[in-house]
Amino acid sequence: MKRPFALLLLLVAWPGSAQEEERPWRTEEVISRLRAYQKVLGARRDEVQRKVSVLAALGEAADDISPASQTPTFNRARRKLAEAEGIAAAEPPLAEPVPTVLQSFRAVLSGPGFAFNTPKMRAEAFRVLAPLEEHVLIEADALYRESAAFQSLEGIAGQTQIGLRSMVATALRATIQSRHLALK
Repeated sequence: MKRPFALLLLLVAWPGSAQEEERPWRTEEVISRLRAYQKVLGARRDEVQRKVSVLAALGEAADDISPASQTPTFNRARRKLAEAEGIAAAEPPLAEPVPTVLQSFRAVLSGPGFAFNTPKMRAEAFRVLAPLEEHVLIEADALYRESAAFQSLEGIAGQTQIGLRSMVATALRATIQSRHLALK
């Protein structure tokens, strides 16, 4: 009874075959490349998150533009703008369209053209957010597609793993059975 277990240990510890060395790629290389790509995607995700934070802060700033009490609401809007600028300026600084949207938003808040027409100022503030909204949606869609690709890859890897383990189990059973018959 102990011999099949010893044979199992021998088969598991058996060095790789010549066929394994002839493969055009190695599993370790694929895993290494996937991990590198995972880091790239993580950086993209973090960048999109920062853009979303800028958009959220600017959205709140635009919402703070209210005819009810102009001075306190404009101060809150300016604080939110400063918060968005701080997020955008962090390393690495966010690329277009963020700087242009921030500049346009600042112009809306400090421009004399809307001084006595708060509803128009509020509408213009939301209008200047449109390029960033569109950009964030495009980036989010790209990340969603990457996520779907990884989900597909996960399924393929799972099916491959099941097939490989099944074949290993079948090979071990056949080898043990053959040795068992030889020992009779």
